[in-house]
Amino acid sequence: MASALPDKVKNVITDMRERIQNKMAVRIKQDTKGWEYGGPALKELALELKDQLNNEGYDVRGCTVWHFLRGANIKNPTKGLILLLISGEATLSPGGALTLERLSYIKDEPSLLTGANGADVVFVVIEPDGEAKTSDA
Repeated sequence: MASALPDKVKNVITDMRERIQNKMAVRIKQDTKGWEYGGPALKELALELKDQLNNEGYDVRGCTVWHFLRGANIKNPTKGLILLLISGEATLSPGGALTLERLSYIKDEPSLLTGANGADVVFVVIEPDGEAKTSDA
């Protein structure tokens, strides 16, 4: 299910994109699929994103930012996950394309497919019944 990205959340994603592009985020874990971003500059924004999504009615447990070089199978043990595209091209199968203007709430474990240049994606773990109070899906 996808819904419009609130302006304050969109601003945080834009800041994340700028910090990644300006190499203010560091690679903290890496494998053949890609890497996890971290560091103080991104941690601050992850906390801000958590606050903004909580204000939108989600019960957020945590946020991580990943760059995928190619596809990956999404693990979703809580059955409550929001995916937010920061940059690049990414599609959920099943589920459709991730876009910069929408958040995707998933309960299953889809595959993530990326474009030729990969994709930066925020994973937000929420309570299983933590769908937003409002949605325009």
